[in-house]
Amino acid sequence: MKRFMVIIVIGLIFGIRYLFLMTVMAEERTIGGFYEPLKVVDINMDASGNPFLLYETFIKKKIGPFELLTNSNEEDSYPKIKLKLGNKEYILLFADYVGPILQIYIPEIYMKIFGRSIYSIRSILFFIFLFFLFFYMKLLEKFWKMESIYISLFLITFPLFGMEFLTTCWMSHPFIFTLEIIIIIKLKKVIEEDVLHSSDAFSLLVISALILHIHLLTGGAFLLSVILSFLIVKKDITMKIKPLSIIGGCILFLILIGPFFLISPVQLFKDVVLRGGSLHRIFFLPKSAIIHYLSGIFAFPSFLEVFLGKGFGTKYLLFSIPSGLILSFGFLGIIPKKKDEKSKKLIFLISLFYLVITLFADVRSYHINYILPFISLFIPSGLKKFRFLSDKVIKYIIIFGIFLNIIQIEMLRESIKNSSLSFSLHKEVAEYLIKNRINRINNFAGRTDFVFISKEKIEVRDFAPFFFGRWVSNQAIFLSLIASKGEVILLERFRRSGYTTGISLEMVLDIAQETGLKIRVLKKFPDDNYQLALVRIE
Repeated sequence: MKRFMVIIVIGLIFGIRYLFLMTVMAEERTIGGFYEPLKVVDINMDASGNPFLLYETFIKKKIGPFELLTNSNEEDSYPKIKLKLGNKEYILLFADYVGPILQIYIPEIYMKIFGRSIYSIRSILFFIFLFFLFFYMKLLEKFWKMESIYISLFLITFPLFGMEFLTTCWMSHPFIFTLEIIIIIKLKKVIEEDVLHSSDAFSLLVISALILHIHLLTGGAFLLSVILSFLIVKKDITMKIKPLSIIGGCILFLILIGPFFLISPVQLFKDVVLRGGSLHRIFFLPKSAIIHYLSGIFAFPSFLEVFLGKGFGTKYLLFSIPSGLILSFGFLGIIPKKKDEKSKKLIFLISLFYLVITLFADVRSYHINYILPFISLFIPSGLKKFRFLSDKVIKYIIIFGIFLNIIQIEMLRESIKNSSLSFSLHKEVAEYLIKNRINRINNFAGRTDFVFISKEKIEVRDFAPFFFGRWVSNQAIFLSLIASKGEVILLERFRRSGYTTGISLEMVLDIAQETGLKIRVLKKFPDDNYQLALVRIE
């Protein structure tokens, strides 16, 4: 009961402070299958020299009574594959490596019950957060008693890990983290009992299939690490398995991973693992992966400031480096001794194999989050290597780490609130558009959306695929401007790098002055030191 109350209190704090911090991303619009983004992939000229927009299309293939629809856009396309029967369409793949259950069908059922709104869809994140915290504390209590709450708080406040809970478009990650923990709990039980029962075999098969279905690549890397580690740690095991449970588990496994057989594994490896690069790049990836992982652990908030267009945040380093050092003791503590129980050796090997496997993919800092719950688990063990540290001092060090993390996430909260990714700022934009009866905008700013914020009153045409496909050049901006005559355009403050395009009001006004285009500024958000701006091409 005490653990349950702690989880609820932490969950409520998370919900109030952070659940509606970041705006709706374009991927988030697709969740539930109610809407599909209107993505501009190219701009062509007709015979009269007038520009027209080309949108994402689907390649059709007839299979008996069905029609298989595959997204023609090779990069950043969602939904990827649909199946059409009559007038109805069913999404088979959300993306090349993401199945539709968590992203489409669970939210669809959920929102049919609770309604289509940003508050409804973000509440799914709230429950995933509680779900994760419940099972993580359960795992912690199998290793530590007193420190479980402190280690949990340290992990969820650690900026690199905690950011995964900010928007629904990232919710596949924390959901998989939870499933990973359930697998470890079950394998710990199997190792301790020396028996694999039918119920355990069935649940492990289904959970593994869910992990692969939700995220084929990182989920696959984790499961391969689990299999290799288990074979090393537990060579002899008694099987008490009924054939029916294995058959049932295998059938569900094939159903859940079946849609991925529609994607070419060679193309998937090239487009996603290598991010479109050539095969020889694989030899240079470990260096890149190590840099990304280290920067995520020791300086993630500083790099997130770059993502927000504010430059490298040196102000965070005073807090992020000591916090990263505390987490690093988990890497030290996870290394097992000969006398340690096999479950610890299993967790160590899983983490080690995962790191080695992901070194040979074009990963980002957040990919290390898939093993951070296990690294954090052994922070006390790492600190105990220094024999002069008492249990009380170790507890205070972890509490100090929580304090450092909270300072960082509160600083980040203020930074996000004052950026072009602010939910409250986008809400102001939506209110202005609705008040002035503007029901459609051309979004030059990037991968953000208004369908949930505006209660379905605003249509957004997303130009990000067009700009990212051609790079953000003056020629591409000019072409987009003449194709947007008479339309309202969303712009943002210039950003040197980041998730969005960085096409600013100043850039557009300069191009307009050079080319003779007439642009009227409708509104800046906020008026002073704007982050977003609405303009109309006259």
